[in-house]
Amino acid sequence: MGQTMRTSLLALSALASLISAGAATAQPACLSFPQAIADAVAFDPRIAGSTADREMAHAGVLAARARNLPQVSVFGQAGIGDDPIDRRRDDQFGLQFQQELYSFGSRKSAKDASIARLKAARLQVEETKAGIAQGVALAFLDVQRAEALVTLAEEQQDIFRQDADTAASRLARSIITLTDTSQIRARYARARSETINADVGVQIAKARLEVLTDRDAIGCLDHPSAADTLEQQAEVFLSQTADEAVDDALSRAVALRRARAQVIAARAGVTEANRANMPVLSLTAYALTEYQENVQVFDETGALVTDDIYEGDSRIGLSLTQDLYAGGRNRARRLDARARLKGARADSDLERIVVKDAVKRALAQAKAQQAAGKALLEASEQARIRLDTTRRAYDRGTKTLTDLVLATEDYFAAASQETNARFDYYASLVRLSGTMGTLTSLGGG
Repeated sequence: MGQTMRTSLLALSALASLISAGAATAQPACLSFPQAIADAVAFDPRIAGSTADREMAHAGVLAARARNLPQVSVFGQAGIGDDPIDRRRDDQFGLQFQQELYSFGSRKSAKDASIARLKAARLQVEETKAGIAQGVALAFLDVQRAEALVTLAEEQQDIFRQDADTAASRLARSIITLTDTSQIRARYARARSETINADVGVQIAKARLEVLTDRDAIGCLDHPSAADTLEQQAEVFLSQTADEAVDDALSRAVALRRARAQVIAARAGVTEANRANMPVLSLTAYALTEYQENVQVFDETGALVTDDIYEGDSRIGLSLTQDLYAGGRNRARRLDARARLKGARADSDLERIVVKDAVKRALAQAKAQQAAGKALLEASEQARIRLDTTRRAYDRGTKTLTDLVLATEDYFAAASQETNARFDYYASLVRLSGTMGTLTSLGGG
C-alpha cells in the first residue's frame, strides 16, 4: 500500500512538472530592445504616409517614361446635319498613332527630375523609420529606468520598514526615545510614498511603449537586450574622435542624404522647367472612315442622285508643336522651380549643421556619462559597504540613529544617481546611433 502511494505521488509530481513546464513555455517572451524597434517601425502610421509619397514619386517616374512610348487613341466626330446652315450630315471615326521623336531635351529632363524625386522620397521613408526607431528606443530605456528606480524604492522601503519595526521594539524597551521612533516611522512613510510614485512612473512609461509598439500590454522587458545591443554600437562610435564621427555621419546620416537628394531633385526640376517650352517633333499617323449622308452624286448614267457614302482615308506625317504664348504659365513654372531649389539648398545646409551638432553633443555626452557612470557605480558600491557597516554598528549600539540615517540616504542617493547616469549614457548612444543612421538596422529594418 505504501509503495503504491509513493508511486502515485511520484506520478502526480511528474505530471505537475510537465504542466508547469508547458505553462512556462506558453508564456510570451519578454519584449526585447530590437523587437520593440521592429514592432514600432512596422506599426507607425507615419510609415504609411511617407510610403504614399514614395509611391506618388514612382508614379511620376512612370508618367515621365510613358513619353517614350507611342500613344494610340480612338477618335470620332458626329455631324449634326439637317439644320439651316449644314444640310448634310457627316461622321468620322478612326485610330490615331503618335510617337514623340525629338523634344530638344524636355523629355529627358522630365524623366531625370522624376527619378531624382523618387530617390528623395525613398530616403524620406528611411528617415521616418529612423525617427520612429529613436523614439521607441528611448521609450524602452525610460521603462527600464523607471523599473530600476522602483527596485531601489522598494529596497529603501524594505529597509525603512525593518528600521520602523526595530524602533518600535526598542521603544517598548525604552532603549530609544519617542522622537527617534517618530523620525524612523516618518522615513518609512515617505519611502512608501516614493515607491507608489515610482510605480506610477513605470505604468506611464509602459503605456507609452505599448502605444508605440501597438501592444495591448507589456508583461516584461528583456533588460539585457538593450545594454548588449547598444554596447556594440559604443564599441564602434566611442573609439572615434569628434571629427571622425562627424565625417562618418555626414556620409551616412539618412536625414542629410535625404536633404541632398532633394537638392538634386530640385535642380533637375529647374532643368525640366527650362525645357518645358521647347518644341516637340512627333510622328503622327491615323486611319479614319468618313460617313456622309444625303450626298448628291452622279450615277453611271450621268443622272444626279442623292446617296449615303463611306470613304476611308489614312495618313502619316511629322508634326512640330511649339507654344508661342501660354499666358505666363511657363515663366511661373520656372520661378517655382528656382524657389524650390533655393529652399532645398537651405534645408541641406541646415541639416548639415544639425547633424554635426547632434553627433558632437551625443558623442561628448556618451563619453562623459560613460566615465561618470563608472565613478558613480564605484560610489554606490562604497556607499553600500558603509550602510551595511553602519547598520551592524547601530545594532550593536556603537553608532547613532543619525549615522544610520545619513548612511542610508547617501547610499540611495548614490544608487539613484548611478541608475540615471547609466540610462543617460544609453540614451546618448541611441541618439548617436539615430543620427548615424544605424539604429533602424538594430530592429532588422
